[in-house]
Amino acid sequence: MKTTLKSIDPVSAGKISALTFAIIQLVETILLLIAPPLYTMSIRGSPNMMVQGVSSLGLVSIIVFPILGLIFGFIIGAVLAIVYNFLASLIGGIKLEMK
Repeated sequence: MKTTLKSIDPVSAGKISALTFAIIQLVETILLLIAPPLYTMSIRGSPNMMVQGVSSLGLVSIIVFPILGLIFGFIIGAVLAIVYNFLASLIGGIKLEMK
């Protein structure tokens, strides 16, 4: 059965996009907090470098960056849905085959 995706609800797309961006930002922030101290620790061999590196970058970024991901993710998802809806009305939507 073939069907065409004619429109996407901008709010729904914004919510999914916001959560996706927030999760990606959280993982990325954690990796950025952990990776440089581990690299420095491997060079200098000091286990105290791990704690110093994490606190110097700031644990506040674990909260701030995912919130920014939520905000910008929602905006980007909603705008892309609006653009898709406009283009789909002009040239047709994406054709899907469902079984």
